[in-house]
Amino acid sequence: MQHIPKKRFGYKAPWKLADALKWRLRHGGTLDNAESELAAMCGNEIIEATGLVAGSHPERKEEPLWWQPFIHPASSHRLGTPRHAVLRASNWADLRVVRDADGQPTSDLEFKDYLSPAWQAVELEDRYAAMKAWRAAIDRQRSHEMETIGAQTGAPGRPPKGIYLCVAEFNRRAENNSCEAKVRDEAAYLESWFHRQYPQKNPVKAKSIENQIRAPHREWKSGYSPHKIA
Repeated sequence: MQHIPKKRFGYKAPWKLADALKWRLRHGGTLDNAESELAAMCGNEIIEATGLVAGSHPERKEEPLWWQPFIHPASSHRLGTPRHAVLRASNWADLRVVRDADGQPTSDLEFKDYLSPAWQAVELEDRYAAMKAWRAAIDRQRSHEMETIGAQTGAPGRPPKGIYLCVAEFNRRAENNSCEAKVRDEAAYLESWFHRQYPQKNPVKAKSIENQIRAPHREWKSGYSPHKIA
C-alpha cells in the first residue's frame, strides 16, 4: 500500500501559471521580478508545480518525475494525461516563462539558455498557498517603493503622499504597456488600485491622478517611451 504524505491531504486549488503571474503583477512589480520570486519559492519547495513535459534539456538527460495521484502535487489535469510530470525544485534554475505576442505570461516554460520548449500547461499546486507565500514579497516591494518615492520627494523616511504612489504605478503600467486607452479610465483604475493596496492611507481622487498623468499618458498612447514623473 502506497504511503500518502500528510501534506497531500486537504483541499487544494490548482492555479494556472499564467493566472498566478498576472495576479502577482496586479500587486505591482515587473514580470521578471515575479518570475524570479516564483522560481525561488519553487526552488525552496515552498510551492510545488506540475505540467506537461514539452522537451528535455539540450545538455542534460534526466528522467521526468511522472505524476502520481495522492503522492504528487494536486493537479487539474485528468488522470492518465500524457507527459504529465512534476517540476523538480532543481529544474527552476534553468527555466523561464514564455511570453505571448503582447509580452504577457503564458503557462509554458522554456530553457532560458536555449529558448527551447521545456514545459506546457504548468500549474501551481494550490493558489491560496502561493498567494500566502507571495505576500512577503509584495510587502517588501511596497516598503521599498515608499522609501524610494519618499527620497524622490525630498522627504526620506516619511510616508509619501498617495499621489506619488499612483504616479509610480502608472509608470510601471506604462512600461508594461498595460495602461487604459483613455486617461480618465486609467485614473479611475489607479484610484481603485490605491484603495486596494493602501487602505489605511488617505484616498486619492481620480481627478487629481488624471491631472498628474495626463501628459505622460498622452506620450504613452502615441507610442513614445513613457515619461517618468519626478
